[in-house]
Amino acid sequence: MGRKVAFMAHILDKTGVVISNRQLSDRLWIIDIKVDALGADLMPGQFVHMLIPGMEGHILRRPFSVFYVSEDGSVITILYQVVGFGSKHLTTVEAGMAVSLMGPIGHGWNAPEGVSSALLVAGGVGAAPLFLHAQELVLTLRLLWALKAIKLWFASRNIQNFLGTSLTWLPMMVRVGMLVL
Repeated sequence: MGRKVAFMAHILDKTGVVISNRQLSDRLWIIDIKVDALGADLMPGQFVHMLIPGMEGHILRRPFSVFYVSEDGSVITILYQVVGFGSKHLTTVEAGMAVSLMGPIGHGWNAPEGVSSALLVAGGVGAAPLFLHAQELVLTLRLLWALKAIKLWFASRNIQNFLGTSLTWLPMMVRVGMLVL
């Protein structure tokens, strides 16, 4: 967190262990994966490619935005929506199972220099990378008024996904030091 990186970091191919994989709503899930040395290099806006256990016959990995990275970078959290065969199969992955991850992929983003407030607008599962960005903003601003300077507007297609996502965001936002009104 708090990194200013101009170029894409070296892409790592790592095996992680699933800590938990839980359902938030009818189609929304969140998975926590312990994967050493990958999370520390992830920036907001970057993603990982996952080879889902039991789908080794599929040569293409599935891309997932990173929702959260633990302080020490050893655990990443992915918020995902069940939309097809791959994400449906991911819901069957249980704690203790190994997953193959490649990342970080893509160019991340940072807050512009001198920023004193931010408005984050998100919708549905597309909100996933914005939480990591909000966390980065809190750490970057490091000001008392930063708690009130970061606002989030969030919308969803249905109430189940809205509640599933917002109930996941709220405790995590408080944990990183954001004031939630």
